[in-house]
Amino acid sequence: MDVRAGWKVAGLVLVLAMVAGCAAQESDRDRMLRAFAKEYGMELPRGRVDAEQLATALAANGDREIVGVVAAVKKASAGMGAGQRTEVLTGLLTEARRREELAASNIANERTTGYRRAMVERALAIGNAELARDMRPGMVIVTARVLDLCISGEGFFRVQNDRHEIAYTRNGMLRIDREGTLVVEGGHTWRLDPLMVVPRDTSSVSITPDGRVFTQRPGDASPHEVGQLNLALFVDATKLATQDGVFFTATQGSGDATMGRPAEGKRGSIQSGFLEMSNVDVIGEMLTLIRVHRWVEGLAAALP
Repeated sequence: MDVRAGWKVAGLVLVLAMVAGCAAQESDRDRMLRAFAKEYGMELPRGRVDAEQLATALAANGDREIVGVVAAVKKASAGMGAGQRTEVLTGLLTEARRREELAASNIANERTTGYRRAMVERALAIGNAELARDMRPGMVIVTARVLDLCISGEGFFRVQNDRHEIAYTRNGMLRIDREGTLVVEGGHTWRLDPLMVVPRDTSSVSITPDGRVFTQRPGDASPHEVGQLNLALFVDATKLATQDGVFFTATQGSGDATMGRPAEGKRGSIQSGFLEMSNVDVIGEMLTLIRVHRWVEGLAAALP
């Protein structure tokens, strides 16, 4: 064998050894996570275990005292090196704290009109979970206020701010501003898009289930139609982007908005005198917060 061939063989052996070493290390990591899950009565499938998937499962099922978490960690990591155990625990701890933040934010917005619960939809790599919004309907309350609107289907109101930025929302708490424009309550000025202007001397406003807006002035024999509310529909609304869980923007994942009249397709009709509140289950979020806090404390205590 010549020298070059010898170097090639040596290089191949070195690469195989490195791959085998990485595989062994990954296997130990997966073994610990799988054993940790088993301590909580959860059987994970064979193969690479994602710390975020385990963290999501623990957030729902990990109801155990702190000392129990520490014991579970020690049992699951038996035979592991301190450095490797620290790496795995740190990843789990990061995901646990992320879920604490999400649960706390959801609880804080329980009474925010149109708020959509934040959740972890699926796992990617450690520390890089993909956040999504739970788009299931929220609780509907009766207000008997004409400008409080609720959507019965999957549609969204389309709104525009002073910078001409477009957003979409389920918040149907409307008011009439100084210019007579219908705007959505929400911290910033969000006007219905297209603009809907109510005459200044209007004595009453009414909005039909199919989105037609009528106004009546003193002396009018009957109301006059002044505009039409349309609703947006998305291919996958859970992929909409948002900063506050109330006002959303389209993304590549959600697809562009398809506008149409209320009651067309899955958009749903408009109900005047009702408001859709958040879809947060406070009791469920509080239980999640308690569970996660326990094993955050336990994981932190189990770190070398």
